[in-house]
Amino acid sequence: MIFSLVGLFSCAEEKKKLPAGLLPPAKLTSILADIHIAEAQVEEMRLSPDTAKVMFNRLQADVLKKYGVSEKQFTKTYTYYLNNLKDLDKIYEGLIDTLAMREVQMSSKSGDAGADSAKTKKMPDTLKSRLMQKSKARRDSIRSIDTLK
Repeated sequence: MIFSLVGLFSCAEEKKKLPAGLLPPAKLTSILADIHIAEAQVEEMRLSPDTAKVMFNRLQADVLKKYGVSEKQFTKTYTYYLNNLKDLDKIYEGLIDTLAMREVQMSSKSGDAGADSAKTKKMPDTLKSRLMQKSKARRDSIRSIDTLK
């Protein structure tokens, strides 16, 4: 009897219920990957800060539209994860893996003869390294905040 209760509680912890209206972790990871790519693309343009902010906001709105997500739902979800840093750390671990997988896919597609060159163009190394650095830095800052608690 005691073992079944322990098992029940451990399963409850593993499958923590998300509050209603939040995006699933996998979808959030995909959205964040696209947002980080958009952010890096804007940085590559070397625009004035005001212009860069307008451009990034437009690209972010396009990403949210692509996934059928409102800005309110995205903000609610991201705020939830900011208040649950261990879960956000897992999201960023997945994000780093997602960005690495996309790089591999882009590299493998670049050899396809009939493919659209805009889609298969290899991500510039500077853009890729900045994306990976930013994602890792955010994940590391999340971990350091979590250890302060």
